[in-house]
Amino acid sequence: MPIMFFLGTNDPVFPFAGVLGLLLSGTETLEKWAELDACPDAAQETQLSDTADDGTLVSVLSYGDCDGGSEVIGHIIVGGGHTWPGSAFEANAELGRTSHDVSASQTMIDFFLRHRRGALD
Repeated sequence: MPIMFFLGTNDPVFPFAGVLGLLLSGTETLEKWAELDACPDAAQETQLSDTADDGTLVSVLSYGDCDGGSEVIGHIIVGGGHTWPGSAFEANAELGRTSHDVSASQTMIDFFLRHRRGALD
């Protein structure tokens, strides 16, 4: 199952560090999906360009060559909150910062087009 995440390190709703006994950390979540998808290698890390002065940085962890052509990708939004990256919506202090270094919408469209199945093939 191809899967993509956008995870803010300052997310007050789903803490990136996890919640002991209740919620895996962001990194553990990616590792678990990579294990479930039988990804053979460790994640490759890429830093996206810091194109916006929004107090965030984006690090992409990618697991490729997984079973069935699958991949697991995690966009770690350093300094990001519980928001939609690339959105015009600017969250309040309760939800945290919105990153403008990546468009979650366009990135997901590209991801789904790479992994489309069924009627669209």
